[in-house]
Amino acid sequence: MFVLTKIIALIFLPANFVVLLLAVGAVLCWMRPRAGRVVVTAAAAAGLSLLLLPVDQWAAYPLESQYLRPPSPPKHVDGILILGGSMPNLVEGAAVARRYPEAKVVFSGGSVYLFGDDGSAQYASETLRALGVSAGRLVIEGKSLTTFENIEFSRAQVKPKSDEVWLLVTTAIHMTRANAVAQHLGWRMVPWTSENIADGSHEVYWVFNYSKTSYDLGRALHEYEALIAYRVEGKIDTMSP
Repeated sequence: MFVLTKIIALIFLPANFVVLLLAVGAVLCWMRPRAGRVVVTAAAAAGLSLLLLPVDQWAAYPLESQYLRPPSPPKHVDGILILGGSMPNLVEGAAVARRYPEAKVVFSGGSVYLFGDDGSAQYASETLRALGVSAGRLVIEGKSLTTFENIEFSRAQVKPKSDEVWLLVTTAIHMTRANAVAQHLGWRMVPWTSENIADGSHEVYWVFNYSKTSYDLGRALHEYEALIAYRVEGKIDTMSP
């Protein structure tokens, strides 16, 4: 199932989809010219939209506005859970670890590659230690492949108590799903976002960058698809916790 979902996600990445659509249109131009022209025109329109319009920000804002950093940070934190080995997550996790020097720091995330191990857990461990997190307070969970497994495996490993305060560190676009999983598993955490695609004030930035817009739009669409799938599979109780 993991491999299948990865393959489907790769096909429907906006940048990949536009290229595939263009290729189909080019083939059709030789076989059915009228249909080919329609498909090529659709591919060109989609590509121009990704180049000229901030569609990534429009798609991301409804999810990212669900959770903002708490206006008053907790006075005491028992633990910090960092999801995924992206640099913004690791840097923000290390920064908040310095704010709460007594808190346990947990990294959760296995390989993001379709085949093979990319060494994410080892990389995260080395990076966090280089950023000042001592090895004695660091817990690494490197077997999980999905968001649900991130939180399920981490919870089983650290066994948080009901009265403990934990911070959940991940990107703003991912936070809605991650926090929904945590709530479903009975692990109450304080959302602490590491980066945003859209501006929190809903101000739009026109960047005219095809690669960035298509990549970030893909991240947003993935979260919508995953929220629906998780709700259907019973892995979350609501798509808007």
